[in-house]
Amino acid sequence: MDDQEGFTMADSIEQAAAALRDRKEPWVKRRDAADFLSNVATRAIAALKANAAEKDVDVHDAVTKALGQASAALAGIAPVHAKEPQGAPDPQSLALACAKEGTRTVTPIDGGFRIDVALPNGRKQAVNVYFQTRKDGVETVRVESRCAPVDEKAFAWALRANKDLFYCAVCIDEDDAEKPRLALRGNFVRGELTPATLKAAVKETAFYADWIEAKLTRSDGY
Repeated sequence: MDDQEGFTMADSIEQAAAALRDRKEPWVKRRDAADFLSNVATRAIAALKANAAEKDVDVHDAVTKALGQASAALAGIAPVHAKEPQGAPDPQSLALACAKEGTRTVTPIDGGFRIDVALPNGRKQAVNVYFQTRKDGVETVRVESRCAPVDEKAFAWALRANKDLFYCAVCIDEDDAEKPRLALRGNFVRGELTPATLKAAVKETAFYADWIEAKLTRSDGY
């Protein structure tokens, strides 16, 4: 990991921690911050445990120290076991977990599912969830929503907006070479994706994609 990547992750963790402890923030943002921190902590501890038998003395000492610090931080906190089904959920189960009557409607499309989201402001936004396999065999899930025509004047603003997003980022969707669009997109490893995380990603993507569309076009076409 280079210094820039390390800074980015540390910065994201600090932002999530700040949002979680700020009781003036909307509960949705605080809940999503807790989910993000949980995901980071779980993956970090799993990586450390997987290398607990490291033979290099220095690395072994560092791993042991890190696991000890993690254990000490959780002292006195009773474990809560998530009631998740065994094995990775199938695509349909993941998608249907996002459904909510009158708010989110799930429809099969080629390669995945379309989720039509009715937003509290009376607007709507379509979010597509695609299930794919990379050339290296890794199964992935892509969450995306188009939101506005490409506007070069908005590029700097869009990059700044990315710092506040947990599950997606602003990008240029060039699937249609003649009409590239600004879009919100998030990519996940399917085996690590839970129904709760996918639902949070869909909700965040819909909210911010609609916000960008309204800001740049004042229409509600997506």
